[in-house]
Amino acid sequence: MRKLVEDADVFLTNVRPGQLKKQGLDFDTLHAINPKMIYASVTGFGLEGDERDKPGFDTAAFWAKSGIGWMMTPKGASPVPLRVAVDDHITGISTASGILAALLRAQKTGKGTLVESSLVRSGAYVVGSDFSTFMRYGRIARSRPRHEAVVPTSNFFQTSDGHWLFMNSRPGEPDWPEIMRATELEHLADDPRFDSFRNRRKNGPALVAEFDAVFARYTLDEWQKRLDAEGIIWSPVQSFEQALEDPQMHAAGVFVDMPKADGASYTAPASPIRFGDESTDPKGPSPEIGEHTDEILEMLGFDADARAKLLEAKIVKST
Repeated sequence: MRKLVEDADVFLTNVRPGQLKKQGLDFDTLHAINPKMIYASVTGFGLEGDERDKPGFDTAAFWAKSGIGWMMTPKGASPVPLRVAVDDHITGISTASGILAALLRAQKTGKGTLVESSLVRSGAYVVGSDFSTFMRYGRIARSRPRHEAVVPTSNFFQTSDGHWLFMNSRPGEPDWPEIMRATELEHLADDPRFDSFRNRRKNGPALVAEFDAVFARYTLDEWQKRLDAEGIIWSPVQSFEQALEDPQMHAAGVFVDMPKADGASYTAPASPIRFGDESTDPKGPSPEIGEHTDEILEMLGFDADARAKLLEAKIVKST
């Protein structure tokens, strides 16, 4: 490991700090070997404090401890687990951003640094605006059932053919006249229950019921024409199967063909970024675990006997 560290640009680890210290792989030790190297640490709960060595996964650290799970649970309902590793992606992107900033500084100054990220810190950041509101004003609007939405027109509605869509009105609801025309509810414009943003919020359940009745009259395709004609922000609630068939998802580069070692390929989600002047599609199959071990060891100066001993002792793995 230390041979790799000697001229490495980045050391990235998600091992807990106590174990790294025991193995001599902590920041201070490795920084002394290569002062220009970026040391990136990803943990569940951070590098300091009583819980720094606690194991942490997504639902425990990011979802439960940070407060997101509580905020997303409607009052009276039971909390639900985080379905996918949203936090791993967010924390990974955040870590990559920190590494890139540290690399830029290292190029200019010759000095490496510690880049620290954690699942719990990412969680608080993701709901930062809500957290800030609570810390400043002592209140927060937790998630609510759809008929109790804070903004009734920013809501989910079901069409006559059983599809759901989400209609998104802008803050203050400047889209109210357009929404009224699209939904044929112009007669509500003078209704004292709905004649202002405040009244619409106050009488939200009644307004949602009005919308439920009208959205149930037309199909999703018909609503697409009506809502698009008025420039209203909306989208269908799509299953994975529907998303895979959506032309715009493909036009936006959401999916890529992932090559396999046997020459075949399969469709996979792309990264969230692409560049205008160069393809970001995979250039080949993902390497197998240990595929390049022998090559890297040889590059580091280990002869054939030394490489064989490392493999035999299961210190390294090769395909």
